[in-house]
Amino acid sequence: SIEFSKVMIKLKSLSKQYKWNTRFVGYSATPFRNDKKDIEAHFDGGIVYRYSKRQAWKEGYLPTLKLQTPEIDKPNDLDADDEKTLQFGKTKIPFWKIRLAHQNNPSYNGKTFISVTSKSEAIELQQYLKSKKIPTVAVYGNNSDISAWEKPNSKRGSAEVLIAIDKLNVGADIRPGHIIVCRNIISNPLVVQLLGRGLRPDAHKSHLLVSDLSGFSENSNFM
Repeated sequence: SIEFSKVMIKLKSLSKQYKWNTRFVGYSATPFRNDKKDIEAHFDGGIVYRYSKRQAWKEGYLPTLKLQTPEIDKPNDLDADDEKTLQFGKTKIPFWKIRLAHQNNPSYNGKTFISVTSKSEAIELQQYLKSKKIPTVAVYGNNSDISAWEKPNSKRGSAEVLIAIDKLNVGADIRPGHIIVCRNIISNPLVVQLLGRGLRPDAHKSHLLVSDLSGFSENSNFM
């Protein structure tokens, strides 16, 4: 939304400079800003029509959202790598739990998207999952790298798991069947953006499975 704001400011500046008779009409699926500023201020007039998530689900435009906070029993045959953790605040998520959340819940298309906070976390978790024979890619560059994950003939397209860092959890056109959340999310707009990766329509998708390993759903009113 910040980049969008820059574009709108530039367009309004040009409109004023060249004295265009212009009206700005916007369409947005996620009209929220993390800086809490009003996105409507960039357009002329107020909201013309609001289409709610509840209505989209009722009319079948979005797949069903199935949220779980899985209780996964700790295996007895763990090694040192299994015991590594992702940590934020007092919350620790062991690598073995992330692995089993993926393996125990196969999605309709076999694609799992894992959301983490930092590049170092993405790299370390990728190395771990690959050592467990799970084809995995970690992305921390740009959104075009993420989009390649869904192209079967691409190098990334053969991977079951995609791990992406915070800033790449939004804006990517991907359609995973399973999202594992391994980071703290305190912004409801970010929840909307993140889950929106998996709620995009697909002819073969009946539902999106979300495994909440971080406890974000307890502080979100998205549902």
